[in-house]
Amino acid sequence: MAEGVEVVVTGCHDGVGLELSEENVILQIEEGSAAHRSRLFALHDHVLAVDGEFLHGRRLCDVIAPAPTHAFVLARAAEPPSRGSQKRVRECPAAELPPPPSRRAASDGAGRSAVCTSLGSRPSQEDAYTRVDEGWASAEAAAWPGCRFYAVFDGHNGAGASTLAAQTLWEELRPRLREDVRAAGSVPSAQALRASLGGAFEATEAAVLRQAAHCGSTAVCALLLGDVLCVANLGDSRAVLCRAERAVRLTEDHKPNVPAEAARITAAGGTVTTPYARGTANVPRLNGVLSVSRALGDAPFKPALLSAEPDITVTRLSPHDRFVILASDGVWDVMSDDAAVSIVLRELQVRWPPRTSDGRAQIACDSLVREVLLTGHCRDNVTVVLAVLNDDD
Repeated sequence: MAEGVEVVVTGCHDGVGLELSEENVILQIEEGSAAHRSRLFALHDHVLAVDGEFLHGRRLCDVIAPAPTHAFVLARAAEPPSRGSQKRVRECPAAELPPPPSRRAASDGAGRSAVCTSLGSRPSQEDAYTRVDEGWASAEAAAWPGCRFYAVFDGHNGAGASTLAAQTLWEELRPRLREDVRAAGSVPSAQALRASLGGAFEATEAAVLRQAAHCGSTAVCALLLGDVLCVANLGDSRAVLCRAERAVRLTEDHKPNVPAEAARITAAGGTVTTPYARGTANVPRLNGVLSVSRALGDAPFKPALLSAEPDITVTRLSPHDRFVILASDGVWDVMSDDAAVSIVLRELQVRWPPRTSDGRAQIACDSLVREVLLTGHCRDNVTVVLAVLNDDD
């Protein structure tokens, strides 16, 4: 074990596989691990602080990159710290931590998906999500192409629109898809899929305007039907595909300063300005208020200024497609598509210590949210839904 490096494990609970002293566990650390890439800790004055709560009951050696002797973590210190001068790093408040697994969707997805969400720096959660790992009833699943559905909704002016949309969109889409599959006898045409998804969005918009009219929400969703990926979006939540280990953006952000969106807004009599709002300057806003140009809800801006028409794309999947990331703009405001894909890919490729496929997916999702929070620039709720397409090396 290396000399001169100490680990302070904070926020631990039962089940993390660590024995705590009254002053928290202090361990020697073996050099040579790549654990610093996991960003589960902060190094300050030669003291490594690991937030045990983030482990969610997993052993530390199950979370970090492998080390030959199952060393917990690695850090390199220039000189040993003295007891008198030891400083503790700031413990992250609970709002900055991804929630425990019990607050995620009930289904583990058999390694096919994972969800992680965080308040970020906001006092309340306005994001919502939908996670459906098996879209058909058991009898249908045996005869029909596989069906999965995932969505992220980023609410504003309250969580009413995002919560309602998360409950409604799939319920509106599922019966339409069933009819499409029955009619086609297999995967429906791209035209049929666009029509069904568009109809589901129309019905969801109507429900939001009836029940949560003054709230609003973005929406991004991914429908996996056989070997077809259908993606739809409103607003600035985003879908990114990992294809051949490269990031491929599947959606275009709908923001007021996008030329086509700005032209539509001004033609309808609206304005695009950059006021100082909510502590953030230089954010283009529709009529000085909304930072998105398309959304569900927001009745005062409908129908002329704010569109509820989603962009819909249909893509044929290939064996080189690894996963799809759906995330709210809390991720994309501080991280590039390439960086997000790299983080997830890194965790999915870890094979030692052994991880189940669902464990790899969840750790990858957790790590992405953690990296976003550790940038120190996130000022929003953060929600990530990870849909794994191919977990083979």
